[in-house]
Formats: sequence, C-alpha cells, structure tokens
Amino acid sequence: MASDSFGTQLLAALARVDTGPARPRRSKKLLLPTATGLAVLLVAGVLWLAKDRPDTPPGAVQVSVAAAYPVAGAATFPTDSGRALAMVDVDGVLRVRRATGQVITGKLIAGRTVAFSPNGRLVAVGFVGLARASGGGEGVPEAGAVWDISDPARPARRATLDGGALVNALAFSHDGRFLAEANTQGRVRLLDVTTPARIRPLSASYVPVGVNTVVFAPGDRRLAVGTEDGTIAMWDLTDPSEPVEKSVLGPQGGEVKALAFTPDGRAIASGDASGELHLWTTDGPQPQNGFLHWDGIAVTALNFSSNGRTLAVGKTDGSVQLWDIAKQRLQSGFRLEAGVLTSVNPDFGSDAFVFGTSSGVAEVRSP
Repeated sequence: MASDSFGTQLLAALARVDTGPARPRRSKKLLLPTATGLAVLLVAGVLWLAKDRPDTPPGAVQVSVAAAYPVAGAATFPTDSGRALAMVDVDGVLRVRRATGQVITGKLIAGRTVAFSPNGRLVAVGFVGLARASGGGEGVPEAGAVWDISDPARPARRATLDGGALVNALAFSHDGRFLAEANTQGRVRLLDVTTPARIRPLSASYVPVGVNTVVFAPGDRRLAVGTEDGTIAMWDLTDPSEPVEKSVLGPQGGEVKALAFTPDGRAIASGDASGELHLWTTDGPQPQNGFLHWDGIAVTALNFSSNGRTLAVGKTDGSVQLWDIAKQRLQSGFRLEAGVLTSVNPDFGSDAFVFGTSSGVAEVRSP
C-alpha cells in the first residue's frame, strides 16, 4: 500500500470536489470517497488507497469492474452463492462478477440500452447500428434482442426485439414476467417473458413522440413512459394486453431522460435533459409536482435506494447527487471522473447504488 506521505502527495494533486449542487470542477483522476476515512484513487487503471481529505463528501464508493467501452447497463442480483454483479458495455460485452470475485465474460450485441431481469437470468439489449451478417458481410438493421445469461460465458439468444425503429428504452417488471420495450417513434410494447424460451408480445401502444425511458411501478400495475416532449405518460396495466393511459405529467423543461418510482410506488422521480429534477406524488386523485432541483446539467440516470430514503442522480458530466427524500434536500454531491453516468440501480440487499459509467462500474453507498 502507498505510504501516508505518498498518498498525501497524490491527494494534494486533486482538484477540490464540490459538495453543493453547482457544477464540480474537472480533474484527471477518479477520487472515490468512502465512509471509513479512506479514498479510492483510480490512476491509469490502478487502485490506490490514500487518506481522505476533510472536504470529501460522504458516501462509500468503490470501483467494481473496469470496461474498455462505456457501460450501457449494470445491476446486482442474488445467486445461490451470494451477490452477483452484471454489466454490459456498448460493444455488447457481458461481464458477470460472482460472489467469489470470479468475472465471467460473454458476447451479446452492441447496444446502448440495457435492462436486466430481477433474478439476473435475462438481459435485454436495445441495438444501435448494424448487426454483423453471417460470413462477415454487411450488417443489417436490428432493433435489439433478449438473451438468457444463466451461463454468462455462453449467452443464449431468446428473442429479437421488433421495435420498428431504434429501441431507446427497456424495463423488466418487478416480478420478472414482463418486458417493456419502447422506440424513438413512440411505440411501447409489452412482452411476456415468463418462459424465456417462448417470449411473446402482449400489446403495442403509442405516444405522440419518441420515448426515452420506461419504468414499472412496484406491483407492476402501472407503467411510466418518459418522452422527448418533456412529459410522462402514466399507464394502467391491470390488463397487460390493453394498457390504458390514465394521466400525463409535465411538461418539464427538457426531454425526460430518467424515471424511478419510490419503493412504495407513491411517488415517481424524473430527470430531464435541461437538468431539472422533479418528484411527483401519484397516490392521490391528481398527481402533484414537487420540483427538487435545476443546475443546467442533463440527468442521465436516477434511482431510489432499496429503503426509499435516498435518490441517486447521475449527470452527463459524471457528477453524482444523493438526495434525502424525507427532507427533500441534497445530502451529498460529488464527481466521479469515470465519465458520463449511464445507468444506476439499487444494490441488491443493501443501501448502495450501482452506477454504469463511461469506463466501468462504480458502487456508491448512501450516506
């Protein structure tokens, strides 16, 4: 381990990390603050431990898995041997880290939109670009696919997504029975994925503009659809074969880029391309808009902790915000120099978050 003097020299070279909502200054190193008084410093792909500075914000962070390409999605899930972490990068490389620390690699298709089923058996990938033709010929357009990754080294393709356009949003229901797939032309499909070998479409519905994000409410009786015009369509899924639009929230100041329901389903958080952050209550006769924050930096990802107390928000500049929902105030704000934050999910069985970034996966614990 590096000596205290060497660690002090390293930390002295870092730019100050802002803890408020203002845009943090850039540095060329990754300072990952921890609650134990240590900071993890990523320099040229090597992890160093050094003593933390007094102005380091709260929240434990550690680098989990590095990637050569930006991470399209990452999540944790339970296995017989303990907690596993899975990620897919935009080149279609799947990495699954077992509880033992073993990392297993498989190959899917390249894409920028990824969703994992709650049990970690299935992964859906929204495709961007061309699928490589057999024999090495020119590629053909492809919307995406669903894969069974029970054996991560040998993923089995179970279904092709027929988006009719770029599949821009994917989400599995909490019970793992359904997959919502949405595209840039406003079509939202529900697929029955109960039996992975026989995935079948249930319904196709439409909104007037392109869709950026979709999310199921706890209980899977509602679906929220975030769109390019800054609105959020709330659909009733009592009959999944015939979704019914119940209300429209917004508009916000920009395209809705990220959505997340509280664990009790009584509110939904939304972040947009203008940097606005809202918390809508949805358990009354009329949804109520609670404006939280604006800083001009686009929101790319957000999610609630498993206990619902903290809202984690990721931005295009690599900054992270952790919000205390009960008090509706910012608990902590800091920057991960891992680049753009592409996704965030609550960590299985803890109060932590798993962030996908431009260079790998980072795990952040709530203060």
